[in-house]
Amino acid sequence: MTSKKEEIIQVAEDESVDSILKRLEKSVAEKIILFAPPNAYFFSSAENLKAVQEKMEEKGVEWFLLTDDKLGQKYAGILGVGLMGEVKKERPSKKEASPKEDAAEIENFNKKRSSLGDWFSKFKHELPTKKHSEKEGVEEIVDEMKEEAEQEEMATLHRKKRGTDKKAKEEAEEEYETEEDVLDYGSEPEEEVAFRSLKKIVKNHENRFKKITIISFASAVLLLMVFVAIFVLPEATLEIKRKTTQLQMNFAIELNKNTSVIDAVKNTLPAQLIQIQKDVSKDFPVDNKQVLRAKAQGEISIYNNYSSKPQTLVATTRFLAEGGKLFRLVNKVVVPGALIENGKIIPRSIKAAVIADQTGPEYNIGPTKFSIPGFMGDPRYLGFYGVSEKSMIGGANGQVNVVTKDFINSSIDSLKDEALKLAQADLQNRITSDLTLLDGASKGRVISVKSNVSAGESANSLHLTLTAEYDAVVFNMKDLKSLGVKLLEKNSPKDQEVVSSTVSLTPIVGSADFDKGVMALQLSAKALTAKPINKNEIRSKILGLKSQNVSDMFLQNDVIEEAKLTFWPFWVSSVPTNSSRVNVNVEPQ
Repeated sequence: MTSKKEEIIQVAEDESVDSILKRLEKSVAEKIILFAPPNAYFFSSAENLKAVQEKMEEKGVEWFLLTDDKLGQKYAGILGVGLMGEVKKERPSKKEASPKEDAAEIENFNKKRSSLGDWFSKFKHELPTKKHSEKEGVEEIVDEMKEEAEQEEMATLHRKKRGTDKKAKEEAEEEYETEEDVLDYGSEPEEEVAFRSLKKIVKNHENRFKKITIISFASAVLLLMVFVAIFVLPEATLEIKRKTTQLQMNFAIELNKNTSVIDAVKNTLPAQLIQIQKDVSKDFPVDNKQVLRAKAQGEISIYNNYSSKPQTLVATTRFLAEGGKLFRLVNKVVVPGALIENGKIIPRSIKAAVIADQTGPEYNIGPTKFSIPGFMGDPRYLGFYGVSEKSMIGGANGQVNVVTKDFINSSIDSLKDEALKLAQADLQNRITSDLTLLDGASKGRVISVKSNVSAGESANSLHLTLTAEYDAVVFNMKDLKSLGVKLLEKNSPKDQEVVSSTVSLTPIVGSADFDKGVMALQLSAKALTAKPINKNEIRSKILGLKSQNVSDMFLQNDVIEEAKLTFWPFWVSSVPTNSSRVNVNVEPQ
């Protein structure tokens, strides 16, 4: 390629520095004059002029800057770039630029747009994520913001190139005096202007987004309210009162613990028998002074440790206590013979009542051993003997406390009441919530009474031990109601049903056998009967009807006495077509 001595390279108004550098790279001239019009994009940054200077030094080519742009001349003076005289030519139009220059300019702008696109992409991803529909709306807004930012960037560049930023340039000429200052300044205006533009755009779109969000939310709420008002809220309720007939019957019922099923043929009902026993003991002080002469009495065990043959002892046989007190047998006894095992005698015994030989309290002796004086001098004396396990009682001689029959009976009654109360309390704890105890279905009784003294005997206290039993027949009221309903249904008109909610039962206890767990009841049963109504059928017939039409439907009906239709909310005037929003209530039910 033939080199030129001198070449003028004309810079377009909107031409990028990359395009200029490429054109300089291709030039083979020994001297280059770079002609740039005033307010060219080339002078938007001192870095652009610095880059051209470095390129020319790299090529080793002499070059000059030809321009009327004051800021460009200022940059050239600071960087040491040679300047030529004032330019009087018309600025080249963008149309005069070569296709290659246009391509370079487009590439430069695309770089800027890509940078903005990266920022907006980051911004878009950092936005708070809500519902999917809202996110999509935000993304659309961000895309619009990106497009507007690009347009704003283009407008800024054009304003710079057209001289709309002359004031800023003049201020820069006055403020920046060194190469370092100029270079620092050169890169700031474009970024700051872009950042301010972005901030403004973001703020505008934030406000717009808020407005859109509020409007969208309000619209959604309004639509939801309309939907709810039309399709969800409307509700209709039909209240039907049936024509009824009174039915009253009396039945004989048997509660039986041995029955496990409800029998409407035999009129039997399962029952439970609960039995509670309580043992109570108590001492009752005796305060009944009487002049009494009485002999002490008690019980002894008579042992045969003599032979295997039984021994008969007649009444009044004497028994001498170790303390010297004499007692006599009350009745005749036969002492059984001893057992002989392996040559050893094992004594056997019999219990017998004895009475003191004389009156007086001194015979109220404690447990002791007795001998038989009649056997003295006979081998049987050592082989037969008596032993008392309890004290002798009743011996008196003078004024003493005497136990009367009335006192014993009153003491027994008092102890009985106490025992039955305890048993009754225990019974209540055993009756669960599903069981019923009717009045008259329980009974308390005394099983046994033990006393330490008898009527007419002397004693300072009466000790009683009483065993009481409390019996009760209980049942499940639900079982009784079930049986009552079955019995009423058996006796109700064939075309009617028993209204279960109106069933009233009054059971009265008759006879009872607590030992067998059987009790008779007289059952008075009352209820209302009515013809059955199919609620689903009625619901399907009234769907979509007006109130008057529904009323006319039930005017001539031998089953329904009254029908009332209500709507909700207040603006609803017809039955909804959705059956789930229609309620049919039948009374009595």
